[in-house]
Amino acid sequence: MTREIHNTEIEDLITYVEHNIYNNILDELFKKVQEIIGKYPDSPEPQNLLGLLNIEAKDRKKALIHFRIALTLDPDYEPAKQNLDIFSCSTKHNKGVFRSQSVTHTSTSRFKLRFGSNGIGYITKNS
Repeated sequence: MTREIHNTEIEDLITYVEHNIYNNILDELFKKVQEIIGKYPDSPEPQNLLGLLNIEAKDRKKALIHFRIALTLDPDYEPAKQNLDIFSCSTKHNKGVFRSQSVTHTSTSRFKLRFGSNGIGYITKNS
């Protein structure tokens, strides 16, 4: 199921970051995403973008925190689930997931993110 984004400002930001993340303008992108977080603090999309920007800035620990924040805001937000799966288990540089339409449900990871009834995420080994 794809998550519909009802805010064009957030959709425009996702598109802008997606097209410019590899253009050496990370500082500008971080500022734009932070501005949107100030306007829409309950939206998971900007948190996911911060995760992707931190991956590009080579700060995996911060990236994983932002993917988890996105999932705290919306436990069903697939791009953050996929990115957490990709980047928590991989040390090589992969491309992340920007939007729901680009989520693939085939995982090559040996681990899976699951959520308990209390909403806390934990990682389990795939069988």
